[in-house]
Amino acid sequence: MKVLLLTDGVYPFVMGGIQKHSYYLAKYFTKNNIKVHLVHCIYTGEPPQNEAEVLKMTKDSASNITFSSFKFPKTNKLPGHYVKEYKIYSSQIYEELKFDLKKFDLIYAQGFTAWTFIKKAKKGLINKPIFVNLHGYEMFQDAPTVKAKLEQQLFRKTAKWISVNADHVFSFGGKITRILNNIGVSKSRIIELPIGIEASWLGTYKKTTSNLRKFIFVGRFERRKGIEELTTVLKQLIKGDLPPFEFHFIGPIPQNKRIKDKRIIYHGEINDEKKIRRMILQTEVLVCPSHAEGMPTVILEAMATGNAIIANNVGSVMKQVNGNGWLLEKPYAHSLKNALTEAVLMDPKELDKLRQHSVKRIQKDFLWDILIKKLIRELKKRTT
Repeated sequence: MKVLLLTDGVYPFVMGGIQKHSYYLAKYFTKNNIKVHLVHCIYTGEPPQNEAEVLKMTKDSASNITFSSFKFPKTNKLPGHYVKEYKIYSSQIYEELKFDLKKFDLIYAQGFTAWTFIKKAKKGLINKPIFVNLHGYEMFQDAPTVKAKLEQQLFRKTAKWISVNADHVFSFGGKITRILNNIGVSKSRIIELPIGIEASWLGTYKKTTSNLRKFIFVGRFERRKGIEELTTVLKQLIKGDLPPFEFHFIGPIPQNKRIKDKRIIYHGEINDEKKIRRMILQTEVLVCPSHAEGMPTVILEAMATGNAIIANNVGSVMKQVNGNGWLLEKPYAHSLKNALTEAVLMDPKELDKLRQHSVKRIQKDFLWDILIKKLIRELKKRTT
């Protein structure tokens, strides 16, 4: 089987959830003898050389992959410019590859990259099945501000059109499947499959032996990530009479948004995966207070390293947080405060049970070695 894999960037050239997912797809497809042509882009600088080497492909895997790289188009900064840019990018890919499409068994498109391909398929110019993964469908989830809600509207029309007109659509499950049903995607065209993590993330973590509870947040400085509510809660907690705790932030949090207290530690932006893993191994509870998400990779990374999870019930997070932490029904500050307080006061042995359950769930449901075989079976079933 030969797959045309379209993405708007691939890790480590571009950072982000879709980009890391694209990296893992390429890596594990090729490890399982699936031929892949990976189409990706960069946003600054020149297109990369020797992608297979940078992606750390083994010799056997490298023989199963080829590449096309682009510079992501830039337009003006008027509202909706992202959608316009993605449509241009999708058209550029199609023009580059339209005479080679007969070589592939299927097209797997991340995000809005499928737009032109679906358009051409509707005109009868493409007869290959198109599989689309829009990941979190955040544009159909709750928005924390009026501005964010208006921005969501700019994406909804395109996201719905792509999802409704694709041959097959991926969902991480949970509320994502509900969104797809609500916008008109039939159940028969939805493939539920979570994102995964590599077994190398699993490791021996330190058992909870101290009452000094250690929390961590990993993410971008973005309103939907819930940092504002988290900061409000932490300011309240440090003024209270709770036992000692530490809260670590990994991410580009501006200086004027930081709490000045020795219990709150800001590490800045870190892109080195090994360093992030070492830091998460030193903590016990990951906090993910987002207003909208798909299925955050960082939650899986924290689970694999023995963290309990505090997260809002958005997107497909319910598939990750089940018996291994606190699943908050609404992104309210008081709910977050209660969960953090409970975690600080929890008996170490009880907290360890949650942490152990996180690791067991990764081993059972979220390892790429297992997930890729399920994905390949689905793709073969729907292309024959």
